[in-house]
Amino acid sequence: MSSFDKQIGGNHYLGWKIQPMEFFIANKIPKAEGDIIQYLLRQKGNRKEDLEKAKHIIDMLIENLDHEPNQP
Repeated sequence: MSSFDKQIGGNHYLGWKIQPMEFFIANKIPKAEGDIIQYLLRQKGNRKEDLEKAKHIIDMLIENLDHEPNQP
């Protein structure tokens, strides 16, 4: 049994054809971007709050880019 065949604390990702974490690892997706995707995929809890969390992370990434040298 693969660790991707189980989930701790619910089963909201088990219905997907591929677990989000398995996708992130296979595609070398960074943590912040992975968090955004997971918040967008969530189907439990407060949908608006999950979208606000994804937006907040996007805002932080944009702000970070604004502080990097050589950004247009």
